[in-house]
Amino acid sequence: MLAMHRALESVYTSIQFQHIYVDGPYFKPAFKDVPHTCVLQGDSKYINIASASILAKCARDAMVCDSIITYPELAKYGFANHKGYGTPQHINALITYGVTPFHRKSFSPITKLLQ
Repeated sequence: MLAMHRALESVYTSIQFQHIYVDGPYFKPAFKDVPHTCVLQGDSKYINIASASILAKCARDAMVCDSIITYPELAKYGFANHKGYGTPQHINALITYGVTPFHRKSFSPITKLLQ
């Protein structure tokens, strides 16, 4: 939610939008009193949400690849192949090498490993 608000803030100074469509069930708190609509599975219903979803995924995947360059020890997790998604390769690497500070602690397999 914080990242979404930061992204909105970064463009709001140059683009004063009049409505926000959110992919998901909630958006709180409101952003600068701009009305919003939460849409479950919004990426399959609105082209603007689908486009934003693709851009976000590409940016995230690029960030993961950049982190491998900066922190070569992450290569053993196979991030170059799975970009941190919950593939069997990633789950096996978590079991073998453990959780890093880069892993999202709310990711279900990690919460199970940390118990």
